[in-house]
Amino acid sequence: MSSSLARNGYALIVSAGVTAVLGALFWIIAARTYSEAEIGIGGALISTLVTLSSAGQLNLGNILNRFIPTAGADAGRVILLTYAASAVAAVVVGIVFLLAVGRMVPALGFLSATPWLGAWFVLAIVVWTIFALQDSALAGLQEAGWVPLENSIYSLVKIGLLLAFAGFGTGLAIFAAWTAPLIAFVAVVTWLIFGRLLRARPAVEGESRAITLRQLLSFLGWDNVGALAMVAAMGIAPLLVLRVAGAEENAYYYLGWTISYSLYLIGRSMSISLLAEVAAAPRQTHSLVADTLVHTLATLGGSALAVTIAAPLVMSLFGDSYAAGGAAILRVLALASIPWGLVTLYVAVARAQGRMRVVAGLQVATLVIVLAVSWLLVGPLGGLGVALAWLAAHMAVLAYAVVAALREGGRTAALDWLLAVASAAARLLGAFRARFGRWQNSLGDAGDLLGSIAAADALRWEPLLTLPSLSDGETVYVGVKVPGAPALSPPEGARAIVKRARTGKGILALERNRDWLRRLAGQGGDGSCGFKVPEVLGWKADDRAASLVEGLVPGRDARSAFTDPETRAAALGLVGDAIGCLHRQTASTRPVDGAWLRAWIDEPAEMLRSIGSPLLSAAARGDAIEAFRERQRRYWTGTTIAMGWAHGDCSPGNIIFSKPGAPGRSRSEGLRLEGIVDWSEARTDAPRGFDLCHLALTMRMLRRRQELGRVVGELLEEPAWDPTEEGWLLDRASDADADPPGWPHEPAGVRAMVALAWLHHVTACLRKSERYGRARLWAASNIDWVLRLSATREGAP
Repeated sequence: MSSSLARNGYALIVSAGVTAVLGALFWIIAARTYSEAEIGIGGALISTLVTLSSAGQLNLGNILNRFIPTAGADAGRVILLTYAASAVAAVVVGIVFLLAVGRMVPALGFLSATPWLGAWFVLAIVVWTIFALQDSALAGLQEAGWVPLENSIYSLVKIGLLLAFAGFGTGLAIFAAWTAPLIAFVAVVTWLIFGRLLRARPAVEGESRAITLRQLLSFLGWDNVGALAMVAAMGIAPLLVLRVAGAEENAYYYLGWTISYSLYLIGRSMSISLLAEVAAAPRQTHSLVADTLVHTLATLGGSALAVTIAAPLVMSLFGDSYAAGGAAILRVLALASIPWGLVTLYVAVARAQGRMRVVAGLQVATLVIVLAVSWLLVGPLGGLGVALAWLAAHMAVLAYAVVAALREGGRTAALDWLLAVASAAARLLGAFRARFGRWQNSLGDAGDLLGSIAAADALRWEPLLTLPSLSDGETVYVGVKVPGAPALSPPEGARAIVKRARTGKGILALERNRDWLRRLAGQGGDGSCGFKVPEVLGWKADDRAASLVEGLVPGRDARSAFTDPETRAAALGLVGDAIGCLHRQTASTRPVDGAWLRAWIDEPAEMLRSIGSPLLSAAARGDAIEAFRERQRRYWTGTTIAMGWAHGDCSPGNIIFSKPGAPGRSRSEGLRLEGIVDWSEARTDAPRGFDLCHLALTMRMLRRRQELGRVVGELLEEPAWDPTEEGWLLDRASDADADPPGWPHEPAGVRAMVALAWLHHVTACLRKSERYGRARLWAASNIDWVLRLSATREGAP
């Protein structure tokens, strides 16, 4: 939930879920209070209202999602323009419908026959149109948390009105309960957007982009054609059932459609968030799509399966006749929501990439298939025939989209996407384990170490929080317990960290960390370079386990400081200066010799032979390793470089900054680099820029939410830093007399340093933990993917 993709997407899903539950309650009450004929008329009115409103929106909701994230000061103007255009379109659509309703749907002919009813209906279309667009405006402003609150209150109010109007005994009472509260809700949300959210909105990171009318019209184009096709399909289907099979059959179909449509809204909600995120950060499209696909399949698939199984029970809530006549309809529509949700994600990506003819083509194809199959099946099967038409249409369109994507990208792109989706699923499962997993707060046999610590209050220390460690063990925060303090990392009252390891690799990693901390205490890590290292407070080890007690470096890790636009530049500058200072203090200029090549290239590369993954066979991996090693040796052999101390694993999680200052002050004011921790991979002979390059790679992983393998692969193919990296990386890494040749400016130098940092990152993981050697997905995504790329690219190291 740290990403706006998840926050916005799940807020909209919650809104859809709450709206679905309260919507079902609305229709359950209606079924118990009104006749089936009255529900048929009321449902037809509401379905027509929603359909015509969708047409009146002109698909402008996508304009809000696409352009608001980068509109800056123009965001309010974009919102007002969409409101005005959609209101005018809604009036036109409503009037045209009233002129034709008597011939198209005689059962609703009373709308055109009674002027005040016609005016009411047109006004309802306009207000509902703006009401619907407000959700997109809130999502585009990354404030979708308001959407479930707004829709929940509206749903409760209309249920109350449904009961209040029950005595009128007409389908118009159902329509009145649905539309009467709309004006008040539109007014309140408009005040929220323009009176509060836009004023409090932070400045857009980077340069905001002016939006022209030509841009808006160009974006709409084919997209609007596709949207109107879907509006037509959703609107014509119930009218076809009403005309051919009658009002009672339409009641079964409409209620089944209403429930299943709430399932489709899961995919639609995530696609709305996806479109906004891709618009704001197009370079992150790959990881954003993978994350969205995993979240959508998890929520939509489970929900659709539950509804399919419980369909008779769900429909029985409306009455016994609905269970008999509507359960099969609901089952088919629930299953159809899965391919529909996936197609919606594909359409969102196509919109973001500007492939608007594809967007229109898929949606027009859906319309054609739905109408053709419905026309064949509605007579003999009634509403079930239309439900089967929806399933057939979505399956056919999804199959085409998958085949087209595979044909366009080929086998390499298919493997890339497969790894990305698998990695996204693993991240989600890992996040759940980390958030909800139970870790016993116990020091075990390391508890006696605390008694030997000289700190004044050490005898009062107790375990506060236990987290899994990369070194085949766990990390235990110890200190003085603060009653009622939340279980944060680090927890309030923490004084020290006990790191425990239970495997040979983990024990060796703790030993290396201990030795380097003691060594650094008098060289750079004492504060002379602007940072401190943890103090070694205790050590205990035997053949089976080891425990290291470190003094806690106060503050929090650099992930928030590096991702916050207000603090990023200052934070990166502090880290770059600190690690540069340590390297300068310890560096000496030496030629690269055979010993250095063996230690930095040959031996680490040899470790990669032992891994297993489904991406490369052992023989193919061996050939790729040899090609990689030969290219790295070719670059470094014969060079003279400044060799000095380096952290070796310089990443945001190992960098500690001070906590934010007092409220009201800028977040960058008083920002201090408190310390750098976890020195188990430190080196004495690292080339200048090694730590900076490693930090740049892990920064890309953090910002783009990508695996290291993909980040490295992109830089091997396009060896250039983006503007957000150049400002600090080039200034601090450039020194023609000391740097490797071409680093960090020339493609060959960038490739070589990136490949070196990657090699030592993945082998550090293999040295620290037995788990990485068994993690086939991790190996495929982060090792074999890079090896495969380097073996097939002439210029890649």
